[in-house]
Amino acid sequence: MALQITNNATSTLASSIAAGDTAFSVKAGDGAKFPVLGAGDWFPATLVKASGVLEIVKVTARNTDVFTVVRGQEGTLAQSFNVGEIVQLRMTKAAFAEFVQQSSFSTFAKSLWDDPDKETMRTSLGLGTVATYDVQTALFDATIGRILKTGAFGLGGTAQNITFSDANVMPADVTGIYGAAAVGNGPAGGVAGDMLLHVVFNTNAKFQLWMNYNARRLFYRNYATGWQPWVEVYHTGNLNPALYVQHSERLLGSNNNLPSFHSNLSASIASGQANQGQLLIGNGGNSSAAAVLSFLREGIYGVNIGPDTDNILKVGGWSMGNAAYQLWNDSNGVSRYGILMGNYVEQVGAYGFFCIGGGGGTTPGAAVAGANMRRAAAGYQAPAGGGIPGTWLLCGQIFNSDGASTDSTTLCIRIA
Repeated sequence: MALQITNNATSTLASSIAAGDTAFSVKAGDGAKFPVLGAGDWFPATLVKASGVLEIVKVTARNTDVFTVVRGQEGTLAQSFNVGEIVQLRMTKAAFAEFVQQSSFSTFAKSLWDDPDKETMRTSLGLGTVATYDVQTALFDATIGRILKTGAFGLGGTAQNITFSDANVMPADVTGIYGAAAVGNGPAGGVAGDMLLHVVFNTNAKFQLWMNYNARRLFYRNYATGWQPWVEVYHTGNLNPALYVQHSERLLGSNNNLPSFHSNLSASIASGQANQGQLLIGNGGNSSAAAVLSFLREGIYGVNIGPDTDNILKVGGWSMGNAAYQLWNDSNGVSRYGILMGNYVEQVGAYGFFCIGGGGGTTPGAAVAGANMRRAAAGYQAPAGGGIPGTWLLCGQIFNSDGASTDSTTLCIRIA
């Protein structure tokens, strides 16, 4: 069975036909416009009503102007037609399919004709999904679904292909890797020729990672209603963790020896040089807080020492309770000699030699009211009734306290 085709074959029905008729005649003499058919040959014909409704038929024989047909082909319905309505040879899908099968195309090429859509054809051809997508029209083409070109957004090529001069104004403001032609709004350590990773989540959420490859430095910043300041990223190339102490870390050097800290002072403490020590204890910028160094005998006793909120060097707190005791020195107006001679007894933390004129304990660590104490000096004591203010802690032993002139004395410290 072979398809036969002629050009521009058209005519009209010579008489009306019913939906069940399997033959019809065309206008006298017009049959010659249509193909001559041998055994097994055929051609498609389309009948068209005046209303535009049509029917495809398969013409299997032609005897001059009389056509033998198979009605209602290729999804159309057999219908009645009136005399004078159109009969044409039109190419149809079945005719094209027959043409392909009769052609010199390969079996594989012919099978593509039977595929219903491009996705099926792509599978037949062994192509992936990329075959149905378009390629970018430019390096910054961010159209969703398009295939990236090599070098687009700095990927697959070199960052020098896409450059910028102002880190606040990136080309097209899309995610990519860029080369710095200049360092406008870049980090202080950036130079021309550096690279920048620019990542965009949305118009109000972005970040940048600046890579200075010569100095091996990294800088980071994020965008939140505006670009935030650059911060440097530390790594093992520019930061040795062994040189820094972590929070609550124990400091033990080799052979359990504590590490040493060396001052940067170039002269004495009195030279007035600021912040030159290797260990700085601060108050974290809180003007209401003391700056203290803590000492702990683990599980036994702990104490804080440092300048208190009144800028006076004190020791106290922790195991010493809610108390802070001033450390006396020349700068706070107390002579070290005056302290031992009993001056400045008005101050908590003052030292002095005293005896007890009756009342209170006499053993080391006993707390004695100042009213029961007497100033002591070589070979005598102050007379009775000469008590001193506050409460005092005995640092040594008192061997008698009867108020007579032979009472012994010891070093005491004022605690309240």
